[in-house]
Amino acid sequence: MNQHNSKPQDDSQRPPNGHDRRCHYRVDDQLYFEFKPVNPKTMRQQQASELFVRPSELTLLQELHKLEEEGQSLLREIAKEQRSVAIYLSLLNRKTQLIAQQMCQAQSEQHTVQLNLSEGGLAFQHNSALNVGDYVAVTLGLEEDAWHLYLYGRIVRCLPAVPAGYQIAIAFCDLDSEQQKLLTRRVFKKQMQSHRRKRGMETPSF
Repeated sequence: MNQHNSKPQDDSQRPPNGHDRRCHYRVDDQLYFEFKPVNPKTMRQQQASELFVRPSELTLLQELHKLEEEGQSLLREIAKEQRSVAIYLSLLNRKTQLIAQQMCQAQSEQHTVQLNLSEGGLAFQHNSALNVGDYVAVTLGLEEDAWHLYLYGRIVRCLPAVPAGYQIAIAFCDLDSEQQKLLTRRVFKKQMQSHRRKRGMETPSF
């Protein structure tokens, strides 16, 4: 699992209103999500990851992912001599991953949130109103792809939602290239899934 932090630059280097105004594709997604209000001083002095207790289920998946990467070269060597054994070991590895994902999914359901995600921010529904302009620390995780992000962001919208609660929008602050890459990959994956579903629905029947 990848773990990445964002630490904001000086305010003079931040785009107007604390976020990039470029257009981004937005997708509906369901992710492990938490946020905490922070002040600019905390943002300058601490990494976002220092503000959260890392979930044990995500740590487990990270370790499994590391073991899988470490074993890939050995598995390729085995495949050269005994292809059937390599296939069997790959199946065992996949079985272990599926069991771990199911266990972790059950444990992390309380923090899994339906949200709207883009490369530049996210939107979600919340019970309480948040002040536009305030900063937050955010943690995002996805068990199936073994990645986890720790970010800073700024509240850019807070509107009443139907039937209750508030629709909150957060713009990410000062993403590094790795964080941007992970978000881009996730948004692209969800776009492709959506396109495939639409094509399936539009396939004519004969």
